[in-house]
Amino acid sequence: MKQLGRHANAVVLSGLLPPRFPLRRLYFQWHFSAAAGPRRHVTPEFPLTIPFAALMALLAALLETTVLPEIPIVGATPDLVLVVAVTATLVLGIEDGLVAAFVGGLLTDMLIPQRPLGAGTLALLLTVGIAAAVARVAGPSRRWLAVAMTVVLTPVLHVLLTLILVFTEGAPIAFNFAAVLVAAFLNALLALVIATLFGALENRFGSPERADW
Repeated sequence: MKQLGRHANAVVLSGLLPPRFPLRRLYFQWHFSAAAGPRRHVTPEFPLTIPFAALMALLAALLETTVLPEIPIVGATPDLVLVVAVTATLVLGIEDGLVAAFVGGLLTDMLIPQRPLGAGTLALLLTVGIAAAVARVAGPSRRWLAVAMTVVLTPVLHVLLTLILVFTEGAPIAFNFAAVLVAAFLNALLALVIATLFGALENRFGSPERADW
């Protein structure tokens, strides 16, 4: 009887109020939601891939500034933080890539004494911004695209970092094109491995409700 009375009140109210009247719309929203029972409150999950990407960026910064300079290949060393940040952007998500670029770039600036704090971080964030723009228009499967973008963005990072140092520190322009090409090749090899790792991580811990900006 109570349910029948509520439906009768709804019918009466629908006849008294005009169709586009806000009170009528609010009443019907309350009425039918109450009839359907209490709604569950869905709390958005925090993606576990973000702290993993940050941890990978920290490890990459440590290796890039301590171990890799001791074993150069044809006078070049890979840009490990760049590889992690770009791959995270295209495989895991834009948020992961930006966090990796900021954390890894900041630690790299702190561990290189002759570099002003924030120079590498800014260069990385600008470079990852390009990868983020590509990620917005790319399809869901982006592992090979991550490898390709790592190669393309390697000279972009070096040019941006050189310009930042020139304008902020008055450093001379020093750009070794051959070393950058070797670094791009090394970055591509590392991107293959890291993209596979991030792909497995996304399949295990990634949230299907996350939105790519």
